[in-house]
Amino acid sequence: MGQCYHSVVVNAAVEDIWNSVKSFHDMSWAPNVITQLDVIGDKKDGEIGARRKLNEAFVETLTER
Repeated sequence: MGQCYHSVVVNAAVEDIWNSVKSFHDMSWAPNVITQLDVIGDKKDGEIGARRKLNEAFVETLTER
């Protein structure tokens, strides 16, 4: 399976962005984009190695905080 890395620069305070997206298993900030989120495995929200599947298609792993 292939891998993809994506990076975005946002012109905002780090604290403001982090408060919106800090919960890895909560995508409520993107309601029109993410329609389904499935937690994969037993890693806790925000724990390095936590995995999720978005919209039954994209699998993501939290690699750093």
